[in-house]
Amino acid sequence: MAICTEHRRGEIRSWLTAKLEGLLALQGTDGGFPDECHGMRRIDGWVKGYEEPQGVSNTFSTWFRLIAIAMIAETLWPGWRAWRFRRMIGIGYLKQRQGV
Repeated sequence: MAICTEHRRGEIRSWLTAKLEGLLALQGTDGGFPDECHGMRRIDGWVKGYEEPQGVSNTFSTWFRLIAIAMIAETLWPGWRAWRFRRMIGIGYLKQRQGV
């Protein structure tokens, strides 16, 4: 692990491995991740209420879970992959301007 101290290294490795397994267990068959696996999410303040079914992959959840997976992998297996992420959520179809 690419960490600076030996203190509790075994515990850190075990904890990160458990978190990685938990994250991967949430992954859908489409490769993405949902907010929650079951139920309906209700958003307060919407006229007649807003309900969103759960268990469906979405960009927001997938983006942040992939970042967490990459951070864990880089800690457990430094240099295993060259992780490259855009600076913000997006599908990458527009060329980024210089300095943006």
